[in-house]
Amino acid sequence: MLLLACSSPEPRFEQILIGTYTSSGSEGIYTSLLNVETGELTAPTLSAKAVNPSFLTIHTNESLDHTVFAVNEESDYGIDTSGAISTFAVHTLGTWGLVDQVSSRGASPCHISLDRSAKFVLVANYTGGTIAVYRRNENGMPGELTALIEHEGSGPDPKRQDRPHPHYIQTTPNNKFVLVADLGIDKVMIYRFDVNSGSLTPNDSPFASLAAGAGPRHLAMDATGMRIYVLNELNSTISFFLMDPMTGTLEMKQTVSALPPAFSGTNTGAEIALDAHGDVLYASNRGHDSIVMFAVKNDSGELEKPNWESTGKGPRHFALDLTGRWLLVANQYGNSVDVFEIDHGGMKLERATGAIEISSPVCIRIVGERH
Repeated sequence: MLLLACSSPEPRFEQILIGTYTSSGSEGIYTSLLNVETGELTAPTLSAKAVNPSFLTIHTNESLDHTVFAVNEESDYGIDTSGAISTFAVHTLGTWGLVDQVSSRGASPCHISLDRSAKFVLVANYTGGTIAVYRRNENGMPGELTALIEHEGSGPDPKRQDRPHPHYIQTTPNNKFVLVADLGIDKVMIYRFDVNSGSLTPNDSPFASLAAGAGPRHLAMDATGMRIYVLNELNSTISFFLMDPMTGTLEMKQTVSALPPAFSGTNTGAEIALDAHGDVLYASNRGHDSIVMFAVKNDSGELEKPNWESTGKGPRHFALDLTGRWLLVANQYGNSVDVFEIDHGGMKLERATGAIEISSPVCIRIVGERH
């Protein structure tokens, strides 16, 4: 009898980057590999030592070389009352090299992104109340400061809204505007973005207001840039806006609770994201400790049919993998990263067995993801 040897195909993996707070055991940015067939994560390994790398963004060039930009959420960088931006050259395995570090021009930077051309780096400084834009230099690092704006105002919550707190900054898909969610002043600020100079100018319609005390934290935009979903941290709601991509005007269409009707405890919203097709919206709740899924109406963009799945403690951030099959959740207070398999048809999340332990995970990025 002739026996034929059969071999199973090699499993496919995605590279996962995890930013952490470093005051309770973590040392910086960690790497794990996600098996996209099983949902299992490999044990995290330290790739870059850094102080409080609480948010990351990744740039991949034409040669498939990766650069990671991380905020250092601190307030005493150098001689400034400021945090920092650290830039790392990424190697698939092993320790990365710190290429550059510059002031973020404000204390406690908490969000960083690239414009759609990847020529500029944008950062939001939570405690400093400022936003800044840098042109990337010939080496790809933040170089010339092209914009620095300090927000003004406050909100009704004396503990959380005593002053401006920019928490998110991103250009629209057409690269014409920059949207900034400012938790401290209950506004999404709208700036015209000059793609040549990197300057920011207040839009003719300079902001969209949220409910007093809402605390806008993060945004999710669909691929057209016309549908904008704002996660309000302090009152645990999601506000849906339609945006005119030519004028930058935002028109509110709907606000829904991110919590089940019966929940009566303390909660803060943390992260929000759309799936690749714009059909499902996800948001995380800290207190209720859950991920909520909403179906997005195709015709209007409004949200319906919410469903909740429990997570670990304090789900600060999450990410959808490249296949759209898995959702990874960073539980800041649970010291873990959970993995859930997504059932789009049933609007459900099923907990997988691939969770890993890691101290104070607060940001998850997947190499190759659409930011």
